[in-house]
Amino acid sequence: MSTACIPIEKAKPGMKLAEDVSSSAGVVLCRRGTMLSESMIERLQNSGIEKIVIEEVMSTEQAQRLLKEKKELLHKAFAKAVSPCMRMLKQVFTSFWEEKYSVPSFSTEESGGAVNENAAW
Repeated sequence: MSTACIPIEKAKPGMKLAEDVSSSAGVVLCRRGTMLSESMIERLQNSGIEKIVIEEVMSTEQAQRLLKEKKELLHKAFAKAVSPCMRMLKQVFTSFWEEKYSVPSFSTEESGGAVNENAAW
């Protein structure tokens, strides 16, 4: 997953922190992995936080396209693979790309509306 450093003003509820957010005194305000809420964004702004690092999320279509491209490259690279080791290596790479480009679904109904335990507040 890639990350992006954005101004706190561009933060939106539902974004996920890729790094801990600390105050100028070094106090951790929010932990990596925290899903931002409107009130959390407001508290970060009030604490003087100017930028945060978030996980970039790609669309399902982007993920499917990239996975298809990776599988085509693997197919070409391993087209002449006949040994069991090479076929296993192809499967390892295929599994890696399938996991990397899987797009998990998330809804508040699935989480039961649970509060993120990674928040320091």
